[in-house]
Amino acid sequence: MTEKMGLFDFLKPKSDKTPKPKFEIGTPVSEIERPDVSGLIDYYFWHYKDKEYKFHISINGKRKSRRYSGKELQELITTNPAT
Repeated sequence: MTEKMGLFDFLKPKSDKTPKPKFEIGTPVSEIERPDVSGLIDYYFWHYKDKEYKFHISINGKRKSRRYSGKELQELITTNPAT
């Protein structure tokens, strides 16, 4: 069975092994420099020139246009109240 190619897959290096992203979609995060800016990981992609993942976050359902690197975000630890 042949692998189905995406529209721009020809731009990707064939031998590149990208690492696992630091955050998955839906992970609650905040900016390290501005902790009051927090939201959920909405989208991420591998940036070949920078050799790192870039992340987009959504705040109250609206995606911010800014791209974040993994170094600029921290995961928010959510605790469930004891029942």
